[in-house]
Amino acid sequence: MEDQLISFETAKLAKEKNFDIKVLNYYNQYGCLNNGAKKQYLDLMDYNALISFGDHSAPTQSLLQKYLRDDFKIHIIINPTVTDWWTFGLCNIGNENIGLRGKIIYDKSDYNTFEDALEEGLKTALKLIK
Repeated sequence: MEDQLISFETAKLAKEKNFDIKVLNYYNQYGCLNNGAKKQYLDLMDYNALISFGDHSAPTQSLLQKYLRDDFKIHIIINPTVTDWWTFGLCNIGNENIGLRGKIIYDKSDYNTFEDALEEGLKTALKLIK
């Protein structure tokens, strides 16, 4: 079993919100995934310089979820539905700068998999960050 990497679209949003945790996987500016191919450069080159070349970090969904929870106090809740689909909710657990304070926002869409629901939750959460 392997953790799923975030999509290119989510990676672009994360970069806009200054996601800067070192990871081995990157999307180039065209959306092509470099699965750890640049690992050798992380040791030889400044991480920030690598990112500035147009690369977008491709962390796992769970790492980005933890980053949003720890740094922005946004908790993503994934729920199963009675029809064997998945949906998500967002809850602000303490960030004054995000309009969710003390509220849970539920998405009304259904997703085929847990990971699809989490991906949409990650995108929605990133869009809330100012």
